[in-house]
Amino acid sequence: MFPCTQCGCCCRRVGALKKIGVEFPYNVDKNGVCEMLKDNKCKVYENRPTICNIEKYAEQNGIDKELFFQLNIEKCNLMMDEDNIKLKYRIT
Repeated sequence: MFPCTQCGCCCRRVGALKKIGVEFPYNVDKNGVCEMLKDNKCKVYENRPTICNIEKYAEQNGIDKELFFQLNIEKCNLMMDEDNIKLKYRIT
């Protein structure tokens, strides 16, 4: 299972996906934040779209999970640095 720490960084950047034409089922606000992010929690986490589910995305696209997880962990930590997220959310 992907070690998400629920920092919300990716949910606040969904607008970038829509700008490059990635299909996304929810609206985003003017800052690119997913409408399903409330109080820094995903309202549909258990039924989130595949694009938001790293494990499911890897499975459906035939991607090596270990490599895909590592790449996503690196990106997650970079986003946390950019957003000055507390170190307790860091994925190690």
